[in-house]
Amino acid sequence: MSQKLSSERKQKSRCAFCGKGDNVHSAELWDLHHKAMPIGEKIGSMQAGFGPRIPAKIILWNAAPPYDKEYVPIHMHCSDCDSAMSSSETDLADVLSGLCLKCFCELTDQEYSWHSVPWWAVNGGKYQGGEIN
Repeated sequence: MSQKLSSERKQKSRCAFCGKGDNVHSAELWDLHHKAMPIGEKIGSMQAGFGPRIPAKIILWNAAPPYDKEYVPIHMHCSDCDSAMSSSETDLADVLSGLCLKCFCELTDQEYSWHSVPWWAVNGGKYQGGEIN
């Protein structure tokens, strides 16, 4: 009886790249995320500072623990300029056609201004707004 129920129920899958369920992904985004994952490698996850957990390739070294493992982060790359994409770009990779925001803006003749000027270059790095409590 339980075999029958489990075969009738649709299997829910989690994306190996971002960890989200298959109901959140489009088919194109699912394919793009799975193309970014290396095949035949040991995969774990890592967190750099306070950032999100990201997939990482585990490399084993001939050393004493805890120095025997190295976690190398896995990033999606832009299909045009081959630069690593941010988490917001990988979430929208199907909409952006696998391009980073800069390449997408250049392709569609839009102005690219996101992170084009660092915060310290604006107003000499000084806050010009209201009171800071």
